[in-house]
Amino acid sequence: MATTATTSLPGRRRRTPLARREARWAYLFLAPWIVGFLLFQAGPMIASAWLSLTEYDVINAPRYTGLDNYRQLMSDPQVARSLGNTVYYTALHVPLVMAISLGLALLLKRVGRLQGFFRTVFYLPVMTPAVAVGILFLLLLNTQDGLINRALGLVGIDGPSWTTDPDWVLPGIVLMSLWSLGSTVIIYLAALQNVPRDLYEAADLDGAGGWARFRHVTLPMISGSLFFTLIVNTIASLQMFTEVYTMYF
Repeated sequence: MATTATTSLPGRRRRTPLARREARWAYLFLAPWIVGFLLFQAGPMIASAWLSLTEYDVINAPRYTGLDNYRQLMSDPQVARSLGNTVYYTALHVPLVMAISLGLALLLKRVGRLQGFFRTVFYLPVMTPAVAVGILFLLLLNTQDGLINRALGLVGIDGPSWTTDPDWVLPGIVLMSLWSLGSTVIIYLAALQNVPRDLYEAADLDGAGGWARFRHVTLPMISGSLFFTLIVNTIASLQMFTEVYTMYF
């Protein structure tokens, strides 16, 4: 009597009905993200890459020009200047936002019952539209009638020309960017509240002072949040556009 043997590919197993059903449900739950990624991320990225190789004025159909746009970009001196200003702004913005936000978070941790109120107050400016922020600070940084220069005048300081002096335009933009540091404050506050009190008590028993506790306990325990905000704020700084365009163009 002849016998037949079933063979299968090495390393390949027949999936059970339960495994196939679980796979279908997995793809079903992943479908919204996959569709959103293809429509709102991958699709626009591919379209932008194609348009970068064309001459397109929105009204007329795109005309393929190859790498001419990139050649013009590399030879334009304004591009190098713009990149330099962006790096300079980022180098000022990111450390200031992180340092001030950490200081505010340390203060909020000591507030007690009013912590929720101040947490909301610090976060509300983040919700302000970028165009409104640009217009607001264009008024605040006005050389003659701006509120900031008026406040400096009260203490005998002659305020600079924030919006016209090339040496003060970027510091003025950095000052404007501090308006929306509330999200970083909230992240640091949550990280500080998750630091175990046992570590502070052990540091006290060892005779550590306030600075030693901050350096050897607080900073290591919130290092993950510090690294996260470093990356996020750096990306946001490199993408700064709307507020500056509203103020100066």
